[in-house]
Amino acid sequence: MLFRSVFVCGVGQAHPADTAYKNSVNVAATLSGLINSTQSAVQQRSSAFTQGGQQIGKAQDLKGSVDQNTQVQIQTGQTINELNGVVNNAAAAANQANLDRIAAESSAARAMKFTQ
Repeated sequence: MLFRSVFVCGVGQAHPADTAYKNSVNVAATLSGLINSTQSAVQQRSSAFTQGGQQIGKAQDLKGSVDQNTQVQIQTGQTINELNGVVNNAAAAANQANLDRIAAESSAARAMKFTQ
C-alpha cells in the first residue's frame, strides 16, 4: 500500500477521496494481473487453435473427425468466455474512473458548502 490517507478526517472516518483512491489502486492492481493472465490465455488459445487446425482432415473415421470438431468448439467457447472477462474488466475500470470523478466532485461541493 502506498499510503493510507490522502485527506485527514476524524478518527474512524474515511474521506470519500480516500476511498476512491484506495479503490483505484485496487482496480489498477487487478487490471495488471488480468492483463498478464489474459496474455497467457491468448497464447494458449492460439497454440490450441494451431494444433487443432493441423489435425483437420487427418482423422481416420467419423468419430475422430467429430472429436476434432468438438475440441475446436471447446476452444472457441473458452476464447469467448475469456473475451467476456476482458470486456467486463474494462467496464469495471471505466466505472472506477466514474466513481473517482464523482468523489472529486463531491469533495469540491463539500469544500464550497457554507457553514457557520
